[in-house]
Amino acid sequence: MKKKYIITIHILLWIYLIYPEFMPVFFYKDKLGPYYLQMVPLNILFHASIFYTFYLFLIPAFLKLKKKHFFSFLFGAITLVAFTFIKFIIFYIYDKYLLHIPEKELTIQTLDVISELRTSLVLSLYGSFTQFTISWFQNQKQKTELITQKQAGEIALLRSQINPHFLFNTLNNIYSLVYQKSDDAPTAVMRLSEIMRYMLYDSNTNEVALKNEINYLKSFIELQQLRMKNKEFVQFEINGDIENKTISPMLLIPFVENAFKHGVKNTKSIGISIFLNVLQNEINFEVLNFHNKSNKVNKDHGKGIGLANIKRRLELIYQNRHKLEITQTDHQFRIFLQLKNN
Repeated sequence: MKKKYIITIHILLWIYLIYPEFMPVFFYKDKLGPYYLQMVPLNILFHASIFYTFYLFLIPAFLKLKKKHFFSFLFGAITLVAFTFIKFIIFYIYDKYLLHIPEKELTIQTLDVISELRTSLVLSLYGSFTQFTISWFQNQKQKTELITQKQAGEIALLRSQINPHFLFNTLNNIYSLVYQKSDDAPTAVMRLSEIMRYMLYDSNTNEVALKNEINYLKSFIELQQLRMKNKEFVQFEINGDIENKTISPMLLIPFVENAFKHGVKNTKSIGISIFLNVLQNEINFEVLNFHNKSNKVNKDHGKGIGLANIKRRLELIYQNRHKLEITQTDHQFRIFLQLKNN
């Protein structure tokens, strides 16, 4: 609970304590004797003591108990009665020895005891309720912080699982180019350097500009196409305004990576189609790739580490704000991802 709300609770308490005691002073000043004015500070002090005893000591101690058994409530009731009893003793001593009131006038009426017990009960309940409420809000805040920290750590772990996976595949591709003594090898190293810079530095935030993520995808695609004869193998279409749009980093790459990994590469036509449609309040991303029906690896096309991690990241970051569809036919694999803005 915020500090200003706690302060407000205490202000309301003191208004409740002071107003009933001093109200007669303003309206019936001439009818009140000096005795009443002398008792007002004592009444306020005593009632405040009841509230803060429950608020600061009894309820916090109760909350720390692992077993909230009957004796805890019994102790609270005994404390309440004890406070009331002590008040009457203090007032008796004050009246007899300081105000010198005759003994025969120092009688305690049953109604006085009931009235005092009722007031003490109200104050103890108010103190208990206040402490319970504050403790509940604090516990909820701690739980939220723990969940946030856990999710942040889990997201970081998922990213760390994605990056080595991508790096391993890319290094294999570059190794093939170097082994073949291809002139494209230096370009591939440069593209990998740009990609790694994005992965290690630019993507180290909760959100990145959508255009930066798109540039990252383009660099990845270009890097993959260096070892392909068909330069038209990938179709990448972008529709809509990508300016001032953000996205969680490294979110789209696993789908494109899987398309390259499992798609048919020895084709003269388009093997992978990527469509990015940016609307005002949502982003739609679709990846299509052709595959061989007889290729056994396709059985696990939609169940790899990359897709499993991305599904978990979507649950953590875009909870109730995303839709992921994965469909597979004999010759085509399709993913459709929809991300909605807050």
